[in-house]
Amino acid sequence: MLALWLVLCAPIAVETQPATISWAIDAADSNRSVSLYREAARTWAASLDDERVIVFSGLLSGTIPGTGKRVVPCCDGRDLTQSIEDAQQKREHTWAKMLALFPRSDWYVSTEDDVWWNVTGLQTLLAPLSTSKPRLVGMGPGHSVYGPYVIVNRPLLELFANASLLSACRDEIIRQNPWTTYTCVSLPMDDCLLAATL
Repeated sequence: MLALWLVLCAPIAVETQPATISWAIDAADSNRSVSLYREAARTWAASLDDERVIVFSGLLSGTIPGTGKRVVPCCDGRDLTQSIEDAQQKREHTWAKMLALFPRSDWYVSTEDDVWWNVTGLQTLLAPLSTSKPRLVGMGPGHSVYGPYVIVNRPLLELFANASLLSACRDEIIRQNPWTTYTCVSLPMDDCLLAATL
């Protein structure tokens, strides 16, 4: 009888599967004299599967020596690193590319090359979170997606990768705030895109 109780009633430990995370590192290109994306690839990103990491550059392509991490052009040959507005446009260029490169990931991290990551800690944080609805975990100033990093799940990235929806959101936010400029603080693009799913 005790054996039957143990089988039917004893608490069962359920292991949470680690989240599948794909990473995009935004290279600062000519804005810095030090190639921080190379250091990222050799340090915190070194243990990541090469097939789950991409470096987006406006100017460069190839493989980072000694790492296997790929560098791909993101922005039609433009160096989008001279201002915050440039950085916003660069990230917008990368949404669809990330989805195309990593179509089956649970989560996507878009990070500037001067951010240091505790990869194991992030996996632990994301593992129990649902990925059935659009979700934003990291955000920049002014409740925007344009801080030094952003973490989104696949349903939200699918919205960000929709060029017509992204454009409509940008136009609507500027229409509602005609006194503002296109800056990281004034454009809560995530709010607009999430509203489209309600």
